[in-house]
This record gives sequence, structure tokens and C-alpha cells, in this order.
Amino acid sequence: MPTSSPKTYSLIGVILVLVILALGYMFMSNIWPHYQLAQAENQRATVKNSDIKEAIASVQTFLDTYKSQKANSKLTNQALPSKNSDLPNFISSVAQLAQNSGIALSDFQVEQGVDSKLGTVNSIQVQNLSMGAAGNYLAFKDFLNSLELHLRLLDVTRVTLTVDSSTSAASSLKYNLQIQTYYQQ
Repeated sequence: MPTSSPKTYSLIGVILVLVILALGYMFMSNIWPHYQLAQAENQRATVKNSDIKEAIASVQTFLDTYKSQKANSKLTNQALPSKNSDLPNFISSVAQLAQNSGIALSDFQVEQGVDSKLGTVNSIQVQNLSMGAAGNYLAFKDFLNSLELHLRLLDVTRVTLTVDSSTSAASSLKYNLQIQTYYQQ
């Protein structure tokens, strides 16, 4: 068996160093750029992933807010009805307010305005109403305050006051009100 000499070990060491250097050069020239590209792509994907997670969280927050506000749409529809004037419910609630205030309503008239088919979609339409009322001043004042606090959007545009000559009581007054209420077409 041949004996190993220091020259053989030196030669094996030099060859091993040259192989390591050659492999290092190949790694640095071929594999390292691909590794850096993969790292950069991984960083871009991580940033994109965090952006998508933020977007999903934002959309979820929006959906939660939408769901919580969905219940408010019924209240909004009472304040500004859509598609029709919802006059029967409005008249009923005004009559209830008048009864609670001690006012007697009469001569309820609805003035037909412009043809509702001529308005554009989602436009605000005005409905003019007039009514008579009878009662004392404090009851009428309470009735007007109740109308002011009513959920439905309305404007009292005119109030006419006359003394009721058919009764001997000086506290009995007659009122004529003109009201505008609104709805969305």
C-alpha cells in the first residue's frame, strides 16, 4: 500500500481548495442572483399580503358599519318616504299629535302639486297640505311644538288665527295651517 506523503496531502488540499473556489464562483455567479431575486419577490409578496389584509379589514369595517346603519334606513324612510308620500301614515300621526295636545282637526286638504312623473329619479317632491284646527292657544302651541319634533320632515308655512264666533268662550280659537311635507320620488 502506498504511503501518504506530505506532498500528497498538500496536493489534495490544493485540489480541494480549487474545487471549493470553483463551487463558490458557480454559486456566486449562478445561484446567488436567483436567491436575491427570490428574496426580493418574497418581500414584495409579504408587502402585498399585508396590503390585502389591510384592505380586507377595511372592507369588513365598512360591512359592519353598513349592517349597523341598515336599521336606520327605516327611520330615514319615515323622515323622508321614498316612492310615495305615505300620506295616510302622516295624517294618522298628525291626528294623534293633535289629540294628545287637545286640538280638534278639521278640513284636511291635500293640494295636488306638479305631476310626480315629471320629476327626476331620487328627486325630492313637495306635498302641500292645509287643515283647520280648533282649541285654546296653549294647546295649539303644544301641537306646533309636537309638529316641530315630528320625525317626518315638514314645514309649517302659514298659520291663520280667528276667534270662533259660534261659541261664547273667548279661549276657543280657530286656526288654519298650511304645511309642506316632502318625499323622495
